[in-house]
Amino acid sequence: MSRRSASSLMQILSVSVLCGWGGLAFAQYDTDYSGDYSDYSYSDSTYSDTSSYDSGSGSFDSYGSFGSGGGDNGNYIVKPKVVVKRKERFIPPYDSTREMVSYTGIVEVKDNENFEVEVDTIYHRAKSWMLMEFGEKELKKMTTLDNMNNNASEMEYKIRLKGTFPCMIAYNEFRTEENGDVEFQMEIRIREGRYRYSVNSLVYVAEPIAGAKEGERTYFEYLMKAKDNYANNDNILLAADKQINSWIDNLRQQCQRNPIEEEDDW
Repeated sequence: MSRRSASSLMQILSVSVLCGWGGLAFAQYDTDYSGDYSDYSYSDSTYSDTSSYDSGSGSFDSYGSFGSGGGDNGNYIVKPKVVVKRKERFIPPYDSTREMVSYTGIVEVKDNENFEVEVDTIYHRAKSWMLMEFGEKELKKMTTLDNMNNNASEMEYKIRLKGTFPCMIAYNEFRTEENGDVEFQMEIRIREGRYRYSVNSLVYVAEPIAGAKEGERTYFEYLMKAKDNYANNDNILLAADKQINSWIDNLRQQCQRNPIEEEDDW
């Protein structure tokens, strides 16, 4: 064997020995720390379950509705929707048969002994109320009928008035202003011991605009049913309601009043 061959054989043997020792070292490393690797294994239940992420590819419903401010963690807040409650409309007395706003009623009139008051007495009391309410001159212009009703089944007086009154709108408890007029028709039918009143054909007449001779006319039936500008419409209806009910109460008091008993003249 030559010297060169012997040298090559020694190098091969040296490399083989080193590789053996290296393999033994790595084997020892795996053995000593194999248990520690299990602590950090990806098989840990905290990280291994990926099904929750898979569901993200589907509907967003599983994460809570965006509109409700919900969600799994509740990390955002949606302001609640503010709902403004609409004011309840004022509905005046309405005659569905005639399809018109109408204030009507029958009032009994009796004396101190609960007997029916005579028709002539009630008539004169009603006339006295009209004079006090409208004045003699205005009442004469307003009166369209004042006579006996020959078509009635019993003795009956019939009085009809047609006129206007100022529309006094109460915007609040401290502010009341005149704004236009209200046209009306009133009828009073008087019989023995009772009378029947009706106020209808109501029309709101607005203040004339610049350059116009007359203001716009609006029937109460439209004001009651219109969906636009309902707050202003209600103000007009309420103003008329207040005036008409005041008439009804004052007429009742005047017709019901008991006459002063006169002493005999000795």
